[in-house]
Amino acid sequence: MKTVSTGRLVLSSLRYYWRTHTGVSCGVLLASAILTGALLVGDSVDYSLRETALARLGGIQHAIDLQNRFVAQELADAIQNHVSAEVCPLLHLRGMAMVQRFLDGAKTQINQVQVLGVNSRFWNFDPDITLELSEYEVAVNEKLAAALGVAPGDEISLRIIRPDVMSRDAPLSSRENEPVIRTLFTVKQVLPDTGLGRYSLTAGQIAPYNAFISLAWLQEQVGMEGRVDTLLAGDGVTPEAIEEALRQSWEPEHLGLRIRQHSSGVVQLESDRVFLEDEVARAALAIPGAQGMLAYLVNTVSKGNETTPYSFALAGGGFGDLGEDETVINRWLAEHLGAREGDQLGVAYYQPLPNNEFVETERTLTVRGVVAMDLLRVERDLMPVFPGLTNVNRCADWKIGMPMDEALLRDAANESYWQEFGQTPKLFVSLQAGQTMWSNRFGRLTAVRFDEAAGRVAEIRRVLKQAIDPGKVGIRFLPVRDQALEAVSQAMDFGGLFLGMSFFLIIAALILTGLLFVFTLQQRAPEFGTLLALGFKPGQIRLIVLTEDGHA
Repeated sequence: MKTVSTGRLVLSSLRYYWRTHTGVSCGVLLASAILTGALLVGDSVDYSLRETALARLGGIQHAIDLQNRFVAQELADAIQNHVSAEVCPLLHLRGMAMVQRFLDGAKTQINQVQVLGVNSRFWNFDPDITLELSEYEVAVNEKLAAALGVAPGDEISLRIIRPDVMSRDAPLSSRENEPVIRTLFTVKQVLPDTGLGRYSLTAGQIAPYNAFISLAWLQEQVGMEGRVDTLLAGDGVTPEAIEEALRQSWEPEHLGLRIRQHSSGVVQLESDRVFLEDEVARAALAIPGAQGMLAYLVNTVSKGNETTPYSFALAGGGFGDLGEDETVINRWLAEHLGAREGDQLGVAYYQPLPNNEFVETERTLTVRGVVAMDLLRVERDLMPVFPGLTNVNRCADWKIGMPMDEALLRDAANESYWQEFGQTPKLFVSLQAGQTMWSNRFGRLTAVRFDEAAGRVAEIRRVLKQAIDPGKVGIRFLPVRDQALEAVSQAMDFGGLFLGMSFFLIIAALILTGLLFVFTLQQRAPEFGTLLALGFKPGQIRLIVLTEDGHA
């Protein structure tokens, strides 16, 4: 048995089989290059995703994104007084952009455009942009400019979808305004897509189509003076601090709530969204002396062959302890239908379905009493304001979201009632009965009334501010920058992905190296004899060979 030193074997192998070892070395270098390249490409992709995620936010750290509701722009200033960070209001609407060339008449239209009403404070989130937009001026990002083929000084047309304070799907929502406005703008600046030009609070790697216009001008044009649906806050404040500033700063009016005090002394809480949200209703009803109210428009009220169309009804109020199937009616309705106490009336009304359709339902109510018209002044004055309904002069001009019969709208007797008594309710039911018939996903109350008492308004305001959590009505700051970084970190590990895809090459290189090494030993074995075994010890490689004379 011969023992060969490791050094001798290595030197001999390098000298006699240099071509083989050169191939092995090249394979190892190739595998190393693949491994290193995979890791570098993965890190590069992760870095690009992170930079793209942050570019759309600029210096924005926190944001309130309301989408389907609005708050007073003054709330941004109120929060600003409690924090050192920049707080900026923004109005985000949907629209379309179009360019029509006069030479050949060609038209280019881009849908799904973000129309962003901003003021000068918005650009403080991007130090590379200095911009002041006047009326009929627009700044577009590179993506929208390229799609439209426009440059500074060119004109584009924007069609902007008009929002409503009250959802257009809600019962009694207004249809008095055109749903779209169209205006011609001059392009003042094209903003790069590497900063706030690609502003979006929605995570995504594709730049949106952005058009920036004057906030004050946009608010005026769409009838949203002083209202916004987005608040942005910059660096310099923690999530806890900005939320505390919101709790300290908000007032009922900022959320679209108003507290009215009637000349009779009755105090009523209302919302510009008509229906009170559940969190607001819960807090208001917890105040001693509070009573919920629900107003609705019923299709018809009839007794036998006599009918009156489109009448306001009110659930709740001080008309005694009414049963589920009982009603109190006013004197006009009693005379018009020839109804008196104990008679039964058929009340037809629309119920909104979850798919935004309406189904007509009828309920029979027994007349419990009749009330004089001059006793209903408070009810008339405190009826909710339904835009497109209570603010028009003729019944024929009513424009709301429910299906309306044009012939019934022109009913002479009902028109006479409207001219004399306006929105005075014609019938009254218990709150429980009204909520069974008319409550919907937008709310179960249209108002909460409070007993007459000195200093009642101040007390109600104080209690509401303490009891209502703005977060439960969707008004909360989200750490959008942290969320963007977290979304990137939780995305697929591209370094690991490319490494995994390349790992089979590394394994192949290792196998190739082992095979070539064994092949080398097999080629060296004839100098000693037949290779029987291969063994390793520290500093040595032991070969067991069978010599020609038969010795191991």
